[in-house]
Amino acid sequence: MVLHAARRLQRGVQTACKDSSDAQTYCPSRTLVPLLLCLVACDDSDDVPRDDGDNSHQDGGSSDAGAADATAPDADAASDRGRDGPVSADTNLHPHQRGDSEAGKQVFRLETFGNETFWTDVVKLPEGILAQKFTPKQALMAGYNVNIDALDPATQAAVAAELKTDLSPEQAPLLNSVETTVKLINANAVIGVVARDSNRDGTIDIGTGDKVGVACAFCHSITDGSVFSLPKGGTIGKIIDGSTPHNLNVGATFALAANSRALYPIAQLALTANGGTTIGRAPTGLTENSTEAETDAYFNNPDYYPVGMFDDQPDGNGAPMHITPMFRSDLSAPYGSEGGISKLDNFSNLVYTVLFDLRTLTTPGGRALLNTLGGAAGDEIVSDYVSILQATGVPVEPALQTASTGMPGKEETPAGVRVDNTKLLDLNAYMDSLPAPAGKSADPALLARGRELFREKCTSCHNVDQSKFVPSMLVPMKDIFPGDMPAQLAERTPPLKPVLNTVDNIFDDKMVIFNASTRGDVRGIAMPLLLDLARKPVFLHDNSVPSLDALFDADRGPSAPHPVYLQGQDRAHVIAFLGRSTPPSNGDRSFATHGAHGTALAEARGLLMVAGWQPRSEPRPARQSVHLPPSGRTARLRRSKTRPRKSRLKRAPSGASEKLPSPQRHVAPRPRRLPCAPASRARPRCRLVQP
Repeated sequence: MVLHAARRLQRGVQTACKDSSDAQTYCPSRTLVPLLLCLVACDDSDDVPRDDGDNSHQDGGSSDAGAADATAPDADAASDRGRDGPVSADTNLHPHQRGDSEAGKQVFRLETFGNETFWTDVVKLPEGILAQKFTPKQALMAGYNVNIDALDPATQAAVAAELKTDLSPEQAPLLNSVETTVKLINANAVIGVVARDSNRDGTIDIGTGDKVGVACAFCHSITDGSVFSLPKGGTIGKIIDGSTPHNLNVGATFALAANSRALYPIAQLALTANGGTTIGRAPTGLTENSTEAETDAYFNNPDYYPVGMFDDQPDGNGAPMHITPMFRSDLSAPYGSEGGISKLDNFSNLVYTVLFDLRTLTTPGGRALLNTLGGAAGDEIVSDYVSILQATGVPVEPALQTASTGMPGKEETPAGVRVDNTKLLDLNAYMDSLPAPAGKSADPALLARGRELFREKCTSCHNVDQSKFVPSMLVPMKDIFPGDMPAQLAERTPPLKPVLNTVDNIFDDKMVIFNASTRGDVRGIAMPLLLDLARKPVFLHDNSVPSLDALFDADRGPSAPHPVYLQGQDRAHVIAFLGRSTPPSNGDRSFATHGAHGTALAEARGLLMVAGWQPRSEPRPARQSVHLPPSGRTARLRRSKTRPRKSRLKRAPSGASEKLPSPQRHVAPRPRRLPCAPASRARPRCRLVQP
């Protein structure tokens, strides 16, 4: 039993070694006694050389995949159940360039590229805030997040004092006043809602003519909740970029605006070109004649526009998707749940030039885009939209600050224009650098079992190690959704796939018009990073599954989307594994609590516990230092002057490893030494490196 656990442990450590290549630290010996030497030599983050200047993943991937092993697994690994991910999935097929990360932070938090004219003069969001007397308390209920560091000390103190009350108007007058909302927006404290000194008078005041735009942070930042956190609502605290604000009510924000009709292209529509039929969650779609009240009713209804979702495609289908996180974006190409965009900067450009100012669709480039994708229906969307803008008395021409033009329909310029490319590359660098939040801790033995099950059930699509590139392939719709029986609604010019829709299910609604066939790929689903799942309240891009437990429940049926099911304790083990601690950010050299090495080490110890063995309680051995050799030479372990004592193993007391069912124990022979693979073989030599 010990020998069996030892071999499993060695493979786990070798996998952790192989899955990363940022640092260049090798195992202490060409031969590895898996139960002893790797635990002793590797279980010390201070022994890992640190190279804070590492920039090996500049072209868009994490450095761990820069030297990915694309060879077939050796016979020992092949004989194991499952695998660590899809075959040949270690290579990022869609790398992107990067600029300056610090400059990218300002782009992420505050850059609008001039979209404040759309949100203020066309959608009239500030006018709606004032007219409806939208208070900070209501903003928190709508899932807004407030950066406490953007407020002056006096306001911080006053808000903190009121947050200790029952939040009633009598006890918390500031939090129940629209004047305080205006003050927060003027201070750029409401994350992602960017106030500009549009009238150039030296001060920002949206009550006297200054404008409000939207930045990436609105949908992709939260706070630490250190000052206040409203259950199922927003937070007040220090800003944390990259994480999804799962409680953000985007639909209610749109309904708050005084002219929500100006958001017509991203609503669910009933178009004459489609015979008046509609695709989406609502039973009926809007038309160019729908009133402001009818439009508000659509956006304000969580059954039609659920909390935490945003409809990011101007195709007339009501298909909002759950907002995706933007941390470690270097790992997550292609982008969009449909995988339609291969480069991160192209994805950002689409958001800025189309979604943040929908009037771009009225330009020749925008018209060409919708005509190519939607034919007569696309033409009708633009025609209706122009009529609505004219009827509501707002400017029709977009006023974005674009820097270049290009061919409409190309990924780089889908609507024929592109914003400042330097800023887009700076944004790439910043989103690549953002760390994923730490996951939940769990018993090592439980994690080890969950990892085994995940390898057996899930690695035809997903990687075990989330510090590696997400597999770049798309899963065809028929594979991810066996119940997909689409009707063909229209033909399109290849490489575009025909317009297809499964009528009785919303899962494929997002892929009806916009899908990866725009770049010659299949109609399907891109793989997500499986990080920060402990915070996630719903699952699948359409929010159709309320929990991880429900996701793996066979009661959903064999034809449901993602029909991968687990029973009993197996389900609990995999859920614990998926909620585990997350890998470090780019540039983080700490192995103490994060990373593939730390995770594999904890899970390896769990295997020992399952086998009925545990280390003897002894004083910690003297530290060992690993020195990098000159290029081309073999790394050697240099011990400190005080020779460390050898660790010994003793049998665990009765009942010590009952958290997981363990095989019948028996006295096993002492395990033989299992060598790391030499560099000349298919596997790289065993090494410990930073993910």
